[in-house]
Amino acid sequence: MSRYTFTEIRQDSSTPMKFWDFRYVPNEKYADHYDINPRISIVLNGKLKENAGRTEVFAQALSIVVKPGDVWHSNEFGPQGARLLSVVFQPGFLSDPSGRSVFQHWQWYHSTEVAGATSRYLHRLRRTDDPATETIDFLAALSPKSTELSSKATPDWLDLVSEQIQDQPEVNYSVQDLASSMGVHPVYMARAFRKYFSCGVKEYIHRNRLRNIISTLTDTKLPLVEVALESGYADQSHMSRFFKQATGMSPGAFRAMVQGY
Repeated sequence: MSRYTFTEIRQDSSTPMKFWDFRYVPNEKYADHYDINPRISIVLNGKLKENAGRTEVFAQALSIVVKPGDVWHSNEFGPQGARLLSVVFQPGFLSDPSGRSVFQHWQWYHSTEVAGATSRYLHRLRRTDDPATETIDFLAALSPKSTELSSKATPDWLDLVSEQIQDQPEVNYSVQDLASSMGVHPVYMARAFRKYFSCGVKEYIHRNRLRNIISTLTDTKLPLVEVALESGYADQSHMSRFFKQATGMSPGAFRAMVQGY
């Protein structure tokens, strides 16, 4: 039997959307199902895997998904479970006068730019008297171009490089070293990164570090100085400057905000 809890965060009958806090237990699995109403869901902490058709997506803190109401999908949650903020819309709210949906496809977003926009949205949402307007503005910032990965299949060797960077966020990899480990020329690798990840190698490393910081802040109680060291920064102040530039908030303020929901 599926196990999760959900609580309505905001109660406002005049708003064409409802805000729910979903909490899923560790290692829970959900067979194919669909949500009746369209929604966006933001991962506040934990990790999950979602399958829709032949597409498999792994998500963690500040990953966000847009789901039309008729998308069949299955889920599997990580060893810590997960917590999601879901904004559920009234039927037809996301459709234009002709009946065409503003968001026609199921889509996950993981990019650094979206993480920053999501952080700022969560911050404003706690303080606003007009959550509908804040949410509409946030939806407007999302587009198919906001995804991190190219729609083309990534070469196996580039997947290995990506996994290496993700597994060791504290390592200051050089383009030359990574290219040498795969037996390719550094320029060839740099071009491949831009083709499939829409950024350079160094930027990809920093994007991965940002995701690691976000995940560590939301999933653990490690002191900020330890979070910095685990993420490849020499000290807490260096990490804090990078994090604030990307999200608009300090690491401490971000952790307090997520815990406050």
